[in-house]
Order: sequence, then C-alpha cells, then structure tokens
Amino acid sequence: MAIFGQNGLWAAALYFGTIFALYGTKRVNFEDSKEIDQLPVIRARKAKQDPAEYRQQMLGQQFKKELTEEFKKSYGEKKYIR
Repeated sequence: MAIFGQNGLWAAALYFGTIFALYGTKRVNFEDSKEIDQLPVIRARKAKQDPAEYRQQMLGQQFKKELTEEFKKSYGEKKYIR
C-alpha cells in the first residue's frame, strides 16, 4: 500500500476486475447458420410460405384475450378505469 496508496489499490482492483470480466467470459454466440435454424421460432417462420400470414398469426396469438363474465362484471364496477 505504500507504493500505490489506497486510491492506487482501488484503481488496480477495478482495472484487473474489468479485464477479467471482459476476457474471462465464454462465447455465447452462434457458430453457424445451422444452429440458428434449430430454434423453434425460426423453424416455424420458415415453414410458412407467406411472411404476412405468419405475422398475422403471431399478432393474433399475442393479443387474444378471453373475456369472461367475471372480468366484464368487475371491469364494469370500477369507476376509476373510465
């Protein structure tokens, strides 16, 4: 601590910690397009002939909500929603 001082030790620790965090991680990317094609979402998209048809199907599934009678009743009673 006599050489660097307290701030020098903190700087060295941050420097080595940053180097370890940057270069000490494993690779998490895809090696080639064959691995990408294995994803279920990609396979489903490629199976459709028309991209617009796939887009409409996914949007329909995303926003499909079942409105039950219980929900309609509770929604109608809440005055602060309107």
